[in-house]
Amino acid sequence: MKERASNIIHLDSQARKVHEGMRLLEQRATIEAMPSGSEIKGLKLAAWKADFREYAKRHGLMGD
Repeated sequence: MKERASNIIHLDSQARKVHEGMRLLEQRATIEAMPSGSEIKGLKLAAWKADFREYAKRHGLMGD
């Protein structure tokens, strides 16, 4: 029973990780669809990069 609960917690964690990653990819696609040279696009892209760096560090996707 304890092992099953551990597996459920692990799967929930993985699902959250995937959901957050998909959200970031959707945001990036929306930003890329904006007109190039747009100041707003530049600001949104910078914010997205910061969010992605945080996501990558939190999930061990970046080397330190």
